[in-house]
Amino acid sequence: MASQGKTRWIERQGVLRRVECPEPVEGQSYVYILQCEDGGFYIGQTSNVSKRMEYHQKGIGAQHTAIHHPMALAYVEGPMESALARRREVQIKKWSVAKKLALIEGDVEALRELSKSRDHEVPHSTWLKSGSRRR
Repeated sequence: MASQGKTRWIERQGVLRRVECPEPVEGQSYVYILQCEDGGFYIGQTSNVSKRMEYHQKGIGAQHTAIHHPMALAYVEGPMESALARRREVQIKKWSVAKKLALIEGDVEALRELSKSRDHEVPHSTWLKSGSRRR
């Protein structure tokens, strides 16, 4: 069940944003965030975002999206090496909703503020400047 905060945000704002699926790059992966109908997020990583989106829309491959129905691709980061994409996926999954929203919106200042209590995390400005593309 979605938290009240997320549900209210979705009712007030609708879809966070829709981004285009990037073209696959051989040997590289992407981290992505889907916004689901209930206001929640699904974070994943794949080498082919477009194909993975098709699977999510059909309810194939991820139990979460089969139940919560993805509405939109809200964020894509990459291309990057597969091992890095896996680590980044795990990192983002641990974040608060506020921090995920700041990432989706590209609000670097909010990301810095939200990260202050977790000094062990990689600074977000590093991710935004490291050659990863935010679409």
